[in-house]
Amino acid sequence: YEQTGITATAGIGTNLFLTKVALDIEAKHTKDNIGYLTEDLFKQKMWYHTPITDFWMIGKGTARRLEEIGIHDMHGIAICDEKILYKIFGINAEYLIDHSKGIEPVSIADIKAHKPSSNSISNSQILFEDYNYEDALLVMKEMVDTNVLSLTSKHLVTDRISLFIGYSKNIIKPSSGSMKITNTTNSCSLLMEEFVKLYKRIVVRGYSIRQIGICFGDVKNEIYEQLDIFADYETIEKEKKLSLKDLIDYSDGQVVSKTLVQNDKVSMTLFSFDKDEEISTHAAGGDAMVTVLDGTGKFTVGGKEYILTEGETLIMPKGIPHAVYGEEKFKMQLTVSF
Repeated sequence: YEQTGITATAGIGTNLFLTKVALDIEAKHTKDNIGYLTEDLFKQKMWYHTPITDFWMIGKGTARRLEEIGIHDMHGIAICDEKILYKIFGINAEYLIDHSKGIEPVSIADIKAHKPSSNSISNSQILFEDYNYEDALLVMKEMVDTNVLSLTSKHLVTDRISLFIGYSKNIIKPSSGSMKITNTTNSCSLLMEEFVKLYKRIVVRGYSIRQIGICFGDVKNEIYEQLDIFADYETIEKEKKLSLKDLIDYSDGQVVSKTLVQNDKVSMTLFSFDKDEEISTHAAGGDAMVTVLDGTGKFTVGGKEYILTEGETLIMPKGIPHAVYGEEKFKMQLTVSF
């Protein structure tokens, strides 16, 4: 606060709703910026608070319909005939009635225990500048590629895709679409083909694009993979992506290696290091590139130390002494070009 002038606020309540109201409303009116509410305190302090839109889940549309029946605060909801509220809001009246009395039946334990009936894997990007039709298509393809890697690493397949496109400065409404596809698959080529079709169908040409969102819906275990009779089975099997870090396991007190490629031009090897395990100083017979796949490793190259985490890469020139040490358990891919 002394440096920025920005204060933090906190909300404490006896249920999730009261905690949210304590944070959003009560904390702004206390000297220490900490709000505290119980059901009784809620009735004392919040029943007559206006505007009613300050409360979580009450937007302008809900407030307008409440105003039409003479309700302007939470007390008005609490004393209103519930039949009237259900007639206007349907099932949503239930949370309005509960919240007007400071009641929230859902707990954190309920949320953690919840298991959705269907699952999805999604990816969304707000682009750092305006993209034209073709450039945005390339970005979408990269996003599909990333999502496919997530599917395959988790041994999942999908048969439903969706796409969202937001345009620059909101000059026109966003485009969105979804479709159920013929194949239940994690094949990159099949999913890419379907996404390109969907992109060409929904995107409005001539307008700059600023946001892209993709989703694989109804994902399930890959044992449910199902391809139609026109699919190229042999090609699909060859093109399935691998999650490299899943190809090698850790072993207590050891450095484990697994060779993927070895010939007179290049070698590609996976390594896993237990914590505090190391490969002592040595020099490679060719230019080497190492990429950390999991965890954190320390690399000493020519006497200089580098700390790399997952996704980071380091080049180690031919003939330069280097060593590798496991700051913690970590995995890496080593490629040497001879």
